[in-house]
Amino acid sequence: MTLPFEKPGDKERQYVCFICGRAFKEPNAYRTHIIENHVEGREYVKCPLARCGYPVRDVRSHFKVHHRQEPIPKGCQMKAIVWKDQRDPKSGKKKRGVRFNDGDFMSQKNGKKIHYRSGYELEVYKILEQMEEVVRYDAEPFGIPYWFAGEQKKYFPDLMVQFKDGHVEIWEIKPQSQTSYDLNDAKWTSANQFCEARGYHFEVKTEIGIKQLRRSL
Repeated sequence: MTLPFEKPGDKERQYVCFICGRAFKEPNAYRTHIIENHVEGREYVKCPLARCGYPVRDVRSHFKVHHRQEPIPKGCQMKAIVWKDQRDPKSGKKKRGVRFNDGDFMSQKNGKKIHYRSGYELEVYKILEQMEEVVRYDAEPFGIPYWFAGEQKKYFPDLMVQFKDGHVEIWEIKPQSQTSYDLNDAKWTSANQFCEARGYHFEVKTEIGIKQLRRSL
């Protein structure tokens, strides 16, 4: 069976990771590299078709080339949030990367700039500035060890939010479409245990939770 990105009869083709630029001779090695070394939902998304499951940066473009006769399943994430293009193999020059809603927000409540990596994060920052019950908030306040695919890694939650009544909440801001990933489940299971031991409340804020925050203002 010919795999996605593989041309029949083309055994000399290289499969170049669109994130870091590493090249592979076999498509399965290319696939495994991306899944094991990059972050699902952020640096790549998987094709939603079970028989394919290939890591791509844009589902719509992938379907136009490899699944032309099939509709894209509803509810799947269409694009990676952030990805970097590889160096041009001929010139060696780095191609221009693409970043979505990435920048710095000046927080009056914290008296400093806070970096955001998605439009959802920026929206939450603006909401927190208006919430009277919030004293301050800090981005990626600490690292939490967790295990995934047999390796220990470290997860940095998006926000620590401190309230006037003294309680502290740790928030992860994610689109609803990313909440079912195995990697995120491993992170959040460890985060719940870590926060509970320290008297913090851990919560994942999706677009639904953000909408509720907006309504509460």
